[in-house]
Amino acid sequence: MSGGSTLRRFQPERDRPGLHALAAIDEGKSAQAFPSFGPERRGAPVMAFTRVADEYIYIRTGITEPDVVVVLDPTVMGAVNVTSGLKEGGIVVANTSIGKEELTAWSTSDSSTRAG
Repeated sequence: MSGGSTLRRFQPERDRPGLHALAAIDEGKSAQAFPSFGPERRGAPVMAFTRVADEYIYIRTGITEPDVVVVLDPTVMGAVNVTSGLKEGGIVVANTSIGKEELTAWSTSDSSTRAG
């Protein structure tokens, strides 16, 4: 069984999930992409998952320990711990002007003490 590389994304509802999975498939990889919706409302953030591997992917569950976290909507960083479960040495890619040190402090602080 192969899990391959895993990615968890936080994105606005309007973004098309799975484009990166299609790109991986075009490169000859196996890929899965699927969203996870919370309480559905227009414009709500969506958590989406992607797996990419060189061989067939048998696992079909959500990703709890991602290799990479991509945050397309930086407003979710004030409400959700986007680094929860991130593997040791994992990568966070965030659409924000916040510097690495501030982003690290932000992601490790208690969400109730964060300024929006």
